[in-house]
Amino acid sequence: MNKNLFHKLSIIIFSFSILIEIQIHAQYPEYYCKTGVDGYGTETNAIKVVSSKNGNVYAIINQDMTGTKWGKKTGIDFLTMCIYPDSTLNTTCVPKWSKYYNTNEDDIALDIAVDDQENIYVVGNSVTFKEGNEALREVVIIKYNAQGKLIWSKKYDSDYSGLNAKIALTEDNKIYLVYTRSGPIESIGELCIINIDSQANKIFTYKYPKTIMNPEYLKCDKNGNLYITGKDYDKMKVIKCSAKGDLMWVNSIDNDGNQSKQTVNYNNKSYAIEIGDGIGKYIIAQDEYIYVSGEAIIYGMTKQQSALFILQYSNEGNLIWSQFIVGDGYDEGNNVSTGMVMDSYGNIIVSGIVRNSSSSDLVLTKFSNTGTEIWRQYYPEIKDGTSYQNLLDIEVLDNLYVSAISDNGIVNLKYNSSGENVGSVTIQNSKAEFYGKLNYLCVAKNNSCFIAGSLERNGKMSAYLINNKFVEH
Repeated sequence: MNKNLFHKLSIIIFSFSILIEIQIHAQYPEYYCKTGVDGYGTETNAIKVVSSKNGNVYAIINQDMTGTKWGKKTGIDFLTMCIYPDSTLNTTCVPKWSKYYNTNEDDIALDIAVDDQENIYVVGNSVTFKEGNEALREVVIIKYNAQGKLIWSKKYDSDYSGLNAKIALTEDNKIYLVYTRSGPIESIGELCIINIDSQANKIFTYKYPKTIMNPEYLKCDKNGNLYITGKDYDKMKVIKCSAKGDLMWVNSIDNDGNQSKQTVNYNNKSYAIEIGDGIGKYIIAQDEYIYVSGEAIIYGMTKQQSALFILQYSNEGNLIWSQFIVGDGYDEGNNVSTGMVMDSYGNIIVSGIVRNSSSSDLVLTKFSNTGTEIWRQYYPEIKDGTSYQNLLDIEVLDNLYVSAISDNGIVNLKYNSSGENVGSVTIQNSKAEFYGKLNYLCVAKNNSCFIAGSLERNGKMSAYLINNKFVEH
């Protein structure tokens, strides 16, 4: 059996074995299915799922091949997968196509984006191990068309490692590739911003020395300006780069800066929040305002805790207002930011996991563009120790889709624009598995909701992609 056939069979076997284990509970009927790939080690994971304007859905998955005859030194390959390309729900859950990338010891997918022409761009690391087990991580970017045909593939920083690579697309289909360099010595921590066109021709490269160690999120505005958020040592930073490659501003929030000192009140006591000790995870870029949300640190409690925050900046990088979300169980666990979206009226909705009394709850909060809280909703009994990433999306009618993990499995919720819960689905664990990571949620053009993550089965990790659609009647 050749390697490609082995990969295809592992996808199909996973799909059908998982389907019989799903149980769905909802307020009204819905369609659902689940697919993915089995892993042979601990690093298999569905990283991200995105939808195109045409309604097609694409995902990136890392598959750990350790222990197979195809596994190399550590044996991670990544694949790009096209799911339900006709924008209808395929209950067999078999993807239309999947493309593997396996050129080195490890090939690890990190990000994916789709342009208006239905081209797919995948960013990752191609890893080679040197003497002493030193890892050289080249940054690779791959372009496929909608049929899965490879258009081109490029590598950057072949001599030194590039970490935490992210991708963002402009409205005219130019590409930003952003990563942090880990060598040579004089370039450690250097933020590298590369702008290329759709044919992989380099437009400009900008290198900002010793800045964001971990770029978390990228966003382009309609003029092609790029916004980056992340963390540099103990400072949270937001960076704006122009479409011509000029650094326009850097907003650095640290523990000694005039923007870091914020407070929240609880039981008639005031507690300090240090934004610089937190991290910005999401960005929304408008013509007039920039929004950043994430997690900050609360001081003065029995234990060090975190709060969810949302910041509004002007286009010049000035902080206009800030808001914070905390539960009432400060000493029980950290709060986690899980997403931010904007509705058609310019209101901002953020999601996260907060501690309330003795349990962790999913929280969904809507703010106006002036920082006024419009509504807040909680969904109880959510696990707070699970790895959560971007798990909030919005469709054209301003309905919201959000997900988290409970003791019973994955919870997928639908809220209308007034904050009413109008749909609830629980995808239950089987006795032989539990969900380890919940990485990404997106809503396709036909309002099907897709979720990507990983689960543990018999001591090994497998990647999953779940699709469900709430059907009103």
